[in-house]
Amino acid sequence: MGNISSLSTFLANKRTSFLVFALLAIIFVIIEFKGLSHIDPGDEHVYFYMGKLIANGYIPYKDFFLAHPPLLVLFPAILYKIIGFKLIIFKSIELIATILSALFIYLIAKHKFNIIIVLTSVFLFFSSKLILFESTYYLGMGLTTLSFLIGIYYALNKGSYFTAGSFMALSALTRLNSLILILVFAILLFMQNKRNSYRFSLGFLSLFITANLLLVIIAGYSFIQSVYLFHLLKPGIESFNISIFINFVRDNFFLATVFLLFLFAKKKEISLFLVLIASYLVFLLLSSRIFNFYLVLIIPFIAIVAAYSIHDVLERYGKDTLIRHSVLAVLLLLFIANTYISLNRLYNFDFIDFSSFNEIKDYISENSNEQDLLFGDATSTPLLALAAERDIAFNMPDTNIQIFQSGITDINELINKLKDSNAKFILTRPLSGVGGLDEFQAYLEKDCKLAKWFKDPLQGDFLLYEC
Repeated sequence: MGNISSLSTFLANKRTSFLVFALLAIIFVIIEFKGLSHIDPGDEHVYFYMGKLIANGYIPYKDFFLAHPPLLVLFPAILYKIIGFKLIIFKSIELIATILSALFIYLIAKHKFNIIIVLTSVFLFFSSKLILFESTYYLGMGLTTLSFLIGIYYALNKGSYFTAGSFMALSALTRLNSLILILVFAILLFMQNKRNSYRFSLGFLSLFITANLLLVIIAGYSFIQSVYLFHLLKPGIESFNISIFINFVRDNFFLATVFLLFLFAKKKEISLFLVLIASYLVFLLLSSRIFNFYLVLIIPFIAIVAAYSIHDVLERYGKDTLIRHSVLAVLLLLFIANTYISLNRLYNFDFIDFSSFNEIKDYISENSNEQDLLFGDATSTPLLALAAERDIAFNMPDTNIQIFQSGITDINELINKLKDSNAKFILTRPLSGVGGLDEFQAYLEKDCKLAKWFKDPLQGDFLLYEC
């Protein structure tokens, strides 16, 4: 293993190792750069529009529905207040959070492992298909992951458990997904050192509970209903969660393969990360419904475990030069294949623009004035409202079908309100979101007229009704 030892010695220099990290980050940004200007229907525009609402003085939960804790829309609100809507800047939030997450992976791993494992962890994180795809889509998981990693850093590297708990509270106040990891970490800490666990719990609970109480005082029952009850009431989809896991393994087959090497590695050094990964996967499996990006939260730990396992297995079983070189060759081929497939999909599918966007935006702009309101499909209406500088009726950018299926919003009451409003254009996607509800479609056919039918080659049909 002389070559590995020599490489480790070379990289052990603090400046050299950080330069390698910086190079990996720069390559990652270059790959992701096209995604920053990529226009695509999606939930991120719901959060961008909510940022606009907050910047204009509206209160989340009280004045509009938000299914997540408030920090998710805080950064878009601040940016909108300062610069207005600039898509590239807004999408950069998640990219910056991803790079900072990689930095904390570097710092956390450096505290426990040698520099080869550290840089391999960063490399595996950056090259994951899921990270490549999600890093320019603002869904808040990047910020959630970053806050959780900072908490891990303060706990493991600094022994500052109150601060660790506080940062993990920020993670949960961005998206609730991290709560299960926080609970598991708190239990493990309690089993190891009760005094440290009390400090950690105090740091977490003092911030998390205070924030929740303030939001209840400000928004009342609507906050509890939106952030907590909604997720319990929304329906799941049978076998949907299993398909998410299958898709993850398919898209990240190199990372999944090297991660499974932990089965042959010494597990003491990575036991914490393995427990966090396992508990989160069980939680997702038992959840009513999950989405691909939920897995972003554990990619840092999967990357660390995979990097450690590669190194440990080669150290212990790779003394035979032929075996070592054969294993490395197979891993290299797997990585090249996975990277080619990932980048090919990224540039030839994921980063292909919403080609009908300008046509729909121009039609709305030319056939309405600033007082006219928009309404409709959650994935596209908020984007068009921001671009065309139009407001959305009832401050309701989020119209995903689960809001109605859960009973949080009554579709018939909404239709009656629309009849009395000055919503001029209603945009739907057939069989998707609010457009998939029979009552809503019946209202459109009876009280509105189809102004324009847009056929997008990638995104499908968009029906613009004038009411």
